[in-house]
Amino acid sequence: LTLIGSMFFSIQLPVTATENSLQTIIDESKAGDVINVSAGSYEGPLVIEHPLHLIGEEGTVIQGTSKDHVITILSTSDVTIENITIEGIEKARKSGILVKDSQNIHIDHVRIRNSYHGIYSLSSSDSSFTYNTIEGSTGHFSKKGNGIYLYQTKSMTVDSNMITNVQDGFYIEEDDGVVLTGNGVDASRYGMHFMYSNVGEVRDNTLTENITGMMVMMTDGMDIINNKIEDHLHYKGSGIVLYSVKDSSIEDNLIRNNSTGISLQDSESLNITGNDVLNNQIGLTLQQNKESNLFTQNTMSGNIMQVKSDKSKSILSDQGIGNYWDDYNGLDMDGDGIGDTPYIPTSTYAYLVGSQPVFQYFFEAPAIVLMNQFDHQLVVADNEKVKDMAPAMSAEKYEWNGFTPSYPTIISGIILLGLGFIIRRKAVV
Repeated sequence: LTLIGSMFFSIQLPVTATENSLQTIIDESKAGDVINVSAGSYEGPLVIEHPLHLIGEEGTVIQGTSKDHVITILSTSDVTIENITIEGIEKARKSGILVKDSQNIHIDHVRIRNSYHGIYSLSSSDSSFTYNTIEGSTGHFSKKGNGIYLYQTKSMTVDSNMITNVQDGFYIEEDDGVVLTGNGVDASRYGMHFMYSNVGEVRDNTLTENITGMMVMMTDGMDIINNKIEDHLHYKGSGIVLYSVKDSSIEDNLIRNNSTGISLQDSESLNITGNDVLNNQIGLTLQQNKESNLFTQNTMSGNIMQVKSDKSKSILSDQGIGNYWDDYNGLDMDGDGIGDTPYIPTSTYAYLVGSQPVFQYFFEAPAIVLMNQFDHQLVVADNEKVKDMAPAMSAEKYEWNGFTPSYPTIISGIILLGLGFIIRRKAVV
C-alpha cells in the first residue's frame, strides 16, 4: 500500500545538478504532489502556483539569479518547502522566498544565505515559518533587507528561526495575530520591528548584539513575554522601544546590558511587570508617559542610571505594589517588605545626563559620588515628577524573608541599650 501510494502522491526526481529541470517538474506536477529533490545544485528562479510539497535531501541547493526571487509562491495554498538551502544574490534586492496572496504555507528547516530579504510574506495568512536559518552578508545594515518580512499578513506562526547580519531580523507591518516564539536574532539593526500591527504574541525569543533589540511602533495588543534581550550597546541602542503602543503587556523579560533597557514613549494602557532590567546604562526612559501605564514588580538593578524622564509626572507603582530598586536606601519599619518612604529615581546627575549625554562618562567620579550623597540627604517635594510609592525591599518579587525590625523591636532595643549604659555606669562607679 505504501508503494502504491507513493506512485500516486510522490514524484522522485532523477535530475542532476546540470539538467536544471526543477521548474519543469514543478509545472508538470499535480496539486498535492510531493517532490523529493536529490542532493545537488539547482538554478532558480522557481515559481509555485498550486499545492505542493517540496522536500530536499541533505545538500540540496537552489541558486538565485539577479532576475527574480529565488522561489516565489504565488496565489495558492497548501505549499510546504523543507530541508533545502537557498543561495541568493543580495545586490539583486530580491527575496530568498516570496509568498504572495497565499494561505497555509509552511517553510521549515530552510537555510537562506546572502539574499536581500530572507522570507517575504505579502498579503498572506494562516502560515508557519519554523526552524529556518537566515544569514545576511557582511556590510552596513542600510544595504541589506530583512530576515523575515511580514506585510499585511494574518495569523502567522514564526517559531525557532535563527537570523543574523540583516537589517531587521523581523520586520512586521500591518499584521494581525502574529505569534513569534523561540527565535534568535543578532548582529542586525533591530532584532524585531513592529509597525501598525495588532494583537500579537512575542515569547521566549533571544535578541543579542543588535543596535536595538525590539522596536514596537504604533502597535496595539502585543504580549511581549519572557524574552531575553541583551548587549545592545550602540549609543542609540535600546533593549525595548515602545513608541505610541497601546493595550499591551511586557512581562517577565530579561533586559540586560543595553544602552537603555526600556524606552517608553507616548504609549498608554501598558502593563510592564515582572521584568529584570539589569546592568544597563539607563534602566528606563520615559517620554510623555501616561497615567494608564502600570510599571510594577520589576527588578531595577545594576543600572548606571535608573530612570531618565522628561517633564511628565510618573508614578511607578500601583495600589501598594512597586518595584525593586537596588539603590533605594529607605527603611521598612513595619516589616511588610515595602519601603516606608517613596523611591525617587531622579537625581541631579540624571538631570545632567538628560541634558548633556556626555556626562554619563563621569559616572562614579568623586564629584558625582558626592553629588549623589547630597541628593539622598535632601527632602524631596511631593510634586517630584517620578517616584515609586511602594518600593520593594527585596528583588524576590516581594517574598522578603530576611529580618526587618518593626517599631516595637526598635523601641525595645533602645530601652535595653539605655539600661545597659546605666548598669555599666553604676558598675564602674
